[in-house]
Amino acid sequence: MTANVPNTIKLIAKFGEIEIDTKDILCEDMVFPGEYNPHNNRPWLIELGGSYTSVFKLVWASDEQDALDVACDYNMIDCRMIDDNNLEDYLEHSDDCPALLNGISQPEWWSKESQQCCKGFTENFARLGNAGEPFDLDNVGLTELDLTKQSLQFMMWLAEARGLGAGRLSEL
Repeated sequence: MTANVPNTIKLIAKFGEIEIDTKDILCEDMVFPGEYNPHNNRPWLIELGGSYTSVFKLVWASDEQDALDVACDYNMIDCRMIDDNNLEDYLEHSDDCPALLNGISQPEWWSKESQQCCKGFTENFARLGNAGEPFDLDNVGLTELDLTKQSLQFMMWLAEARGLGAGRLSEL
């Protein structure tokens, strides 16, 4: 018998109560408090938006980078993926860059001139996941979720999801 899980549930985060879609709760590599945990996996809330209209995702990972990589690999943050044609917008050039002074157009942006004066990508740029796909992390936040503050019902759903091998909580 499977649980009757609603489409959205409330969780207690460090910054207050949030509502999250059950399809956005990844049940891979779950570890409960008190269990053997050699990789230090724990639940991470990923906030996309940073405002009243934020969308939350929940994954289990060992640290922030791993959490973003997992979310990328499971297509949970595709809305933040950067199209290859827009990578130029995320490059930082020195002020005297010949590519900028000559007004090189986008199809030629990765010329030798551009490579020589490129200082790298901006701080909100990251390559994530197993494929190293480009992402814009502007207005993306991460915080660890304390499972000891969550409802017993939520913990039971997680345990059932793990027992059934569900990929996401919505699969119950």
